[in-house]
Amino acid sequence: MDDRGFLFTSDLLLSLIIVTVAMGIAIGQFDALNYQMQDFTGRQSLDRTVNDAADYIIKTSGNPSNWNEIKPVISSSLPGLAYMSNIGPNNNYLNPKKMSILNSNPNLLYNLVHTQNYKLLITRADTGQKILEITSPNPTTSLANAKEVAVANRTVVIVTNQTAFSMNDLMHINPGHPSNDNGFIWFNKSGDSDYVGPGNVTTAQNVNSSFYISLETLEDYDFYIYIDENYATQGSPINVIKYGFTDGDAVVNGTYGPLDDKNRDTAISKELDAIYHPGGWQSLPDTDSGSLLLVNEDIKSALQYYNDPEGDLKFWVSVKSNPQATLSLSLVQVNKGQAPFQKIPAKLVLTVWE
Repeated sequence: MDDRGFLFTSDLLLSLIIVTVAMGIAIGQFDALNYQMQDFTGRQSLDRTVNDAADYIIKTSGNPSNWNEIKPVISSSLPGLAYMSNIGPNNNYLNPKKMSILNSNPNLLYNLVHTQNYKLLITRADTGQKILEITSPNPTTSLANAKEVAVANRTVVIVTNQTAFSMNDLMHINPGHPSNDNGFIWFNKSGDSDYVGPGNVTTAQNVNSSFYISLETLEDYDFYIYIDENYATQGSPINVIKYGFTDGDAVVNGTYGPLDDKNRDTAISKELDAIYHPGGWQSLPDTDSGSLLLVNEDIKSALQYYNDPEGDLKFWVSVKSNPQATLSLSLVQVNKGQAPFQKIPAKLVLTVWE
């Protein structure tokens, strides 16, 4: 036997075994690396999704920007929560109205995160008190069983009050051409016969003629009449403001005959007498600019009188004053138990998982 041939064969077999083992190890390492790369890419994608969605929520008012005011809510709406001012969305300042509508329509978050596995939590930064918690109604897996989880944390501010509507520069309104801003009022300017009122807005079906506050809403929010402006270029500013709330169909439905000034005045007074009893017009005790009056009970009285829990209402104002005065009023909506114009620091946490 040739010992050299045996040795050669043994060396070759040993080499093949070593190469095979090395290749197996390399393939295993490659598979592990490939899995790690896929895992890393997946995490990157999930992280990008949750951070982009969180930024959209706090930096935009959504698309459309009034998505929370459309009934029913459009299912494809993008739910931005940023408060919208005259110059655009205020980043990180969240609108409670939009938060409330999102809470009632949690599926809208899917349009931002593109997964059924999500959770949104907003808490007070100072006390940890829960303000809003939304969890996907149809998760494909529970958070406890998730393979991958991505979280975005943001610092935000909750603006406790929102303006339900405003009536601006009342002393300078042209009675024949009321704008949408003053379409809710009956305004008695410097006497008993010169009125500014709904004008051509005469039916509750016109969205500019009524506003809506339900009995259920009164359980969650406080409403204040706020005097934005009250001054006079000559003489004294307004010192007496009378107000009242009626049903949106009352007064404007022709019950009291042709809606001329006299009949409308009679109609408003009779409606308010019935709601608030004789002398039904209510009075603002303070007419300084910046003064506030809580009117939840006044609104509730009107809703209960008309047996209208959904709240189709009109707000009437009557003023006798110096015609050189300027008056602006707002109805301000505030979270229950919060002071008007308070800003609450909060934390927003958005979680998505697979």
